[in-house]
Amino acid sequence: MEKELVVESILQRLTELNRSIPRRKSPASRREHVETSRMTAGTMDEFEAEAIADALEGMVTDLEAVLDEAAAKVYEQCLDVYYTAEEMARTPEHAPLAAHVERMRAAYEQSYGRAVPTREETEARRKASPSTIA
Repeated sequence: MEKELVVESILQRLTELNRSIPRRKSPASRREHVETSRMTAGTMDEFEAEAIADALEGMVTDLEAVLDEAAAKVYEQCLDVYYTAEEMARTPEHAPLAAHVERMRAAYEQSYGRAVPTREETEARRKASPSTIA
């Protein structure tokens, strides 16, 4: 297979893979990536290699953005579960949940190095930045 066809095939496959990435609600930071990439190729081989590298970097940027958004969504959902469990643990019929809530609190503090935000703090943050809520 000719080299030109290999490069074209690679770029086409990268385009297909990129199209399969679930799209975010907010525009991808791809524009930032494009603005910072500078092709410095002197030969056609270098140009082709840089085109492939640029396509890969762009796809990585898109994937990171999608994963960051998914992680933020899961974080918010976990806080909601925590607040619900915390509230339920205060009732006599759900008192055994208190031990689970304590383990959740300890795990949060170990992971994030700070106390779990109060429901009020979370709601205020969500109002200030509604894009973090799914």
